[in-house]
Amino acid sequence: MAHLGKSGEIYRLMDKFNKLIGKLDRLTDSHNYLLHETEIMLIKSKPVVSFTSLLVLLILMAWPALASARESVDTALLKGLEWRLVGPYRGGRVTTVAGVPDNPMLYYMGATGGGVWKTENAGTTWENLSDDFFKVGTIGAVAVSESDNNVLYVGTGEAPIRGVTTSSGDGVWKSTDAGKTWAHTGLEKSGQIAQIEIHPTNPDIAFVAVQGQIWGANEERGVFRTTDGGKSWEHVLKVSADTGATDLSMDPTNPRILYAAMWNHGRKPWFIHSGGTDGGIYKSTDGGDSWKKLTGGLPEMIGKIGVDVSASNRSASMPSSRPNLKKAACGAATMPAKPGS
Repeated sequence: MAHLGKSGEIYRLMDKFNKLIGKLDRLTDSHNYLLHETEIMLIKSKPVVSFTSLLVLLILMAWPALASARESVDTALLKGLEWRLVGPYRGGRVTTVAGVPDNPMLYYMGATGGGVWKTENAGTTWENLSDDFFKVGTIGAVAVSESDNNVLYVGTGEAPIRGVTTSSGDGVWKSTDAGKTWAHTGLEKSGQIAQIEIHPTNPDIAFVAVQGQIWGANEERGVFRTTDGGKSWEHVLKVSADTGATDLSMDPTNPRILYAAMWNHGRKPWFIHSGGTDGGIYKSTDGGDSWKKLTGGLPEMIGKIGVDVSASNRSASMPSSRPNLKKAACGAATMPAKPGS
């Protein structure tokens, strides 16, 4: 009975400790109160729990110093950090990665020949998600829904076509359980898919940038939209059978505004055709119903380009076309004529 009584006292004291720690997390000015309470508990506690009480007391006493040290970190020390390989160590070139908001340890990545992979510990270990479902191993785009992290869209077919080693995809795959199972959702003839954007509040609405088949023109090139989770698709932006969408960006503050980078391209055994007068940056302000080509300041002949919208300043967009880089800080109505403006 004495043993049970002592254990009961330990549990009661630990319960009080947990409540005190909870107060510490919620109230930044509760240090003195917690210190006082813990000192009283230390005096009243029996020797069997005095070590635990002392440990908590020391933590509380050191808390202001720890907080001050955290706030006074010298950011110059971060300059010594270097990139390191986090894997996986087989799978081919990586063409797309996607993170999950509010979970810095969870990432998905797509390889050119290794399928889709997932890490839940920031790259320490990786798990393949696609081997038992996908018919192809080449991945062009991976997107995770902001409103429901269990919903993923994957576009097959790597967009950076090179030589004769590039593999063709077979359309779009979707998962509603964070990659445990997958279902094919169409666009089988798309060839290469460069980017996918998902509506921030409705995972059933998604846009797919189809770059197109490698070895010949195809009508499926352009931007497709689904409003029913991939059951059906609309070809909302079509320039020509020779011009596909090589990038796509959604305004982070307004999902009705999208920018599409269009590329006139084709592959032959002896050369790569790249560039045309019908390529360039196209913008939609009505959720993809209509599109307008942005021409102010951009050259008439445009090759492969990329485009992105600034998350901190949505009026600034950055299209990239080697070797020059251009920026518009006016909602991308026009582009400056001189690189670097």
